[in-house]
Amino acid sequence: ILEQREVGKGHLKLLLCPPNDPQHCLDAIAFNVAAEDWPAADASEIDLVYRLERNEFRGQSSLQLMVEHIIASR
Repeated sequence: ILEQREVGKGHLKLLLCPPNDPQHCLDAIAFNVAAEDWPAADASEIDLVYRLERNEFRGQSSLQLMVEHIIASR
């Protein structure tokens, strides 16, 4: 996890990079996540279940991970 922040009410926006390839980061979003289910602020790794989707925002198109389930790695 490079970044995590709340967007809207209860939505978690993440910037994620694979540990072995830090040059290839992707945005991820998890909708309606209870605050107690968020990774700790100092968490650097998580396990995700996601689907890859195209994000269309303000005329820009990019790939984004749509998070279905999130667990902080141990």
